[in-house]
Amino acid sequence: MLKKLKIDDMAGRTVATGVVPYPPGIPLMMPGEMPVRLTALCSGYLKVAVKAFDRRFPGFTHDTHGVEVNNGDYEILCIKK
Repeated sequence: MLKKLKIDDMAGRTVATGVVPYPPGIPLMMPGEMPVRLTALCSGYLKVAVKAFDRRFPGFTHDTHGVEVNNGDYEILCIKK
């Protein structure tokens, strides 16, 4: 079963989709990965850069495959425990 989780709630979860920022188009996470580095990744790129881009350029959205914005929350599809 799959569930969209807020970036803050993803620690220890397995991602069900790739997370690929564009540019450069290099995957940060691949489907099936349970990243040990998730805490650093979330506090880095996903929590800061994506949100900062969206605030700095209103009317445009970040181009990161696998990250969706739902009511202001940044979410990624994960496998439910």
